[in-house]
Amino acid sequence: MAAQQGCQTGAYVVVGFTLKDQNVTKQTHGDLWYSPACRAMWGDFNVPELMYPITGQLWTQPEYGGVNRLAASTTLVDTGNWTTPMVDWQQSVKFCGSHKGGIDPDMDLPSQGYNACTAWR
Repeated sequence: MAAQQGCQTGAYVVVGFTLKDQNVTKQTHGDLWYSPACRAMWGDFNVPELMYPITGQLWTQPEYGGVNRLAASTTLVDTGNWTTPMVDWQQSVKFCGSHKGGIDPDMDLPSQGYNACTAWR
């Protein structure tokens, strides 16, 4: 995706999150990336150890407000890495990790870090 389109050159992590799970020693981590060259954002989800299925989600919202939209989502049932498709940077974007599937983790509070999202960017 980003690499194939030349978007990783100059790209950087805007913000990230770490999920807290007392059942594992290596915690799941997510990063929200920005590419100035492609004017795009994407999420990178790293799951080094897993006890239960976990979902990575990339959410968008129109530039001047509106309804949140789930732009990309996957549920990992094994360890690994997932990189979302890129989305236009001229909208609000957040990246989340959740043990509860396709719901917006921000709407499932409090979770004590078991679900987490970046701030909207």
